Amino acid sequence: MHILELLEDEHQRLVDVVDALAHTTARQQKQRGALLEELVRELLAHVEAEREVVYERLQVDPSVEGLLARARAEHSRLERLGRGLLQIVDEGAFRARLATLRGAIVGHVVDDERALLTHPALREADAGGGLALAFLAAKDAFGERYGSERERQKGGEDKADDRPDDERRPDEGPLEETAWRAFAHERAHRA
Repeated sequence: MHILELLEDEHQRLVDVVDALAHTTARQQKQRGALLEELVRELLAHVEAEREVVYERLQVDPSVEGLLARARAEHSRLERLGRGLLQIVDEGAFRARLATLRGAIVGHVVDDERALLTHPALREADAGGGLALAFLAAKDAFGERYGSERERQKGGEDKADDRPDDERRPDEGPLEETAWRAFAHERAHRA
């Protein structure tokens, strides 16, 4: 499997977990808690592996410097939103943050898959499919570190970043469901 295919699957999985989480209620604490832990673990591991493996390979081309800076900023925002979900008790605030996170994930996916992941430097670096294996190894390593961190935190209070999330890029608006479907359709029919 090549890195583009793997990341498309990863991106879709993140959106699917957010959607599954959105269909839970406050009464479904056990299911919601498990999905929330899965989402945050997967999101943080994905972000870390993407930085470590994908973005490192793209740094060889100065023409993508601006795209990489934007992607790194998006990653920071995704991390804050994901970790922040672990702190929210109020149902309305939880749903609002989850919707914001979904929009941020979808926006990041669109940016990544249209600009960065189709870049010739990445295709060249992944000629033998080795980047996908490196990505999975980096993600697994981070997942183990995150699991240990969460176990320590469960003994006390979580230390997530609780800054407000209404700071948005000037060009970032709400990404409607139809836009996501159109992008998913385009991605599915990419040659």
